[in-house]
Amino acid sequence: MLLHLDCRAGVDGQMALAAFAHLGVDFAPLTDLLAAAGLTCRIDVSGQTRPAGPGCTAAAVCSAGGQNIHHLSDFADIFERIDMPSRMRQRALAVLTALAGGYAYAQQIPAGEVQFFAAAAPLVLMDVLGVAYGLEMLGVERVTASALPWFSGQVQSPLGPVPLPAPAVAFLLRGKPVFATEARDELITPVGAALVHALADQFVAGPDGVVRACGTGYGSRPQGAGLRVWLVEHTSSGADHTLGGHEAVIQLESHIDHLSGEDLGMALTALCALPEVLDVLWLPGVG
Repeated sequence: MLLHLDCRAGVDGQMALAAFAHLGVDFAPLTDLLAAAGLTCRIDVSGQTRPAGPGCTAAAVCSAGGQNIHHLSDFADIFERIDMPSRMRQRALAVLTALAGGYAYAQQIPAGEVQFFAAAAPLVLMDVLGVAYGLEMLGVERVTASALPWFSGQVQSPLGPVPLPAPAVAFLLRGKPVFATEARDELITPVGAALVHALADQFVAGPDGVVRACGTGYGSRPQGAGLRVWLVEHTSSGADHTLGGHEAVIQLESHIDHLSGEDLGMALTALCALPEVLDVLWLPGVG
């Protein structure tokens, strides 16, 4: 299964969680997994209808339970304690590594020395794990994304005003397609940029395949658009015909004359051996 991220209105962790919730992902089992690891967390989801259509909002509520979550290694230790599929763990760690890399660039320090603010770290953990969990529950093998919106303005941080895109976001946007907007709001947060950086296998104009579902995640800003995610069944000419389902089939016909029986037998044998060929039928003509 393929997941396409339509990021034209921006992307952040909460919007991604909300989009997965709108697709039907139940985060309650993830809450139980975190509780077993000593983390008290939940994701509160509510329905929303805006000009872009029905969707959801989501808010992660998380307490570290006295655990120190300051550095990338702390996140990695927690991930190892949680009973989850290896692909989910790898995806979550890849996102956190990308995020730490962005902050490391902004502060000009090694990624291992990046210190996450104590109040924000559990929420970052929940955003990242929630997205990795959603991908796993939906059976997503591949992720594509649209071009990303460029924005300006500034936000306040504990260290003072920060120009937008924030330095960590600007670092993670390198090598990715963007388009200009007039927005002076933070359309892409560092977590959102890390999600796209670590998870998107390719940037494309749109999904390619059979659309199975669409989920829309709205953020805290009141704008009418949100993050739309499309769940797509990828079609391939190399389909396994024993699995059933829908596929395109082409029938080729030809009249053949002046061909010996030996040559005809060799041709039919070669055609039957091709993996793309479902059947070969020979009907003798009337002399």
